[in-house]
Amino acid sequence: MIQSSENFIDAKLNYGLCIKRIRYNFRLFYVDENGLGVLHHAVANNDAKMLQILIDCGQLDLFERNAAGQSPLLFAARLAHPDLECVSILVKAIDDVRKRRHDDVLSEHFDDVEANRRELLKMLPLFDEADAKYALTDALGRNVVHYAALYNAPHLISYFTACGANVNLIDLNGDAPIHLAARDANVEALVALIRNSCDINIRDGSDRTAYEVADSQGHTVVCGVLLIAKNSPGTEFMDRIKDFSAISNLV
Repeated sequence: MIQSSENFIDAKLNYGLCIKRIRYNFRLFYVDENGLGVLHHAVANNDAKMLQILIDCGQLDLFERNAAGQSPLLFAARLAHPDLECVSILVKAIDDVRKRRHDDVLSEHFDDVEANRRELLKMLPLFDEADAKYALTDALGRNVVHYAALYNAPHLISYFTACGANVNLIDLNGDAPIHLAARDANVEALVALIRNSCDINIRDGSDRTAYEVADSQGHTVVCGVLLIAKNSPGTEFMDRIKDFSAISNLV
């Protein structure tokens, strides 16, 4: 009888633990009506601590897409929070995943990956996956720099380009980030793109340069900035465009 009671208690405890796990997993893998998972929600709330905890659990897909086809990293670029905490956490996590995958491939051919890493990377660089970590695009073919340009976030443009993001990627509409910045008169983003060596002569799906896009919208300041960039070498351009409030005086 005592044994039966102990078994009954154990069964109840195990049942309780199972229910907790089910509830935990349900919350962990919850996706709302907009396709936003828990990583997206942590990013939306700019909750870096929660984002790190969720990533550390090791059960979530860093590349999960919402209804608009945006991974948490793309979603973070779209929200353009003023700090880089969530973005940098996601970038590091994606880098770690890619490094592990890379090591798995290398380990099939080399005995000691860690000891020979420097020489191996010369032959098989980490970025040989078509820039996988930043070339992630949404349903419109836009990457993180497109969103930084759309939401006038120069700090994100500088950060992502320093990480190796493609500043000249053309989306499915035929737009590079500079076309979006020019169209919406996002001057700070435009200057950041130019400072990070984007192609100011790249043409959109309608065969227009960023200057022509801005001109069609009547954005005279944007046109002026693009003319300065075209006629001034890099360092001179940076010297002349330091104070955004004085840009109109340069046009």
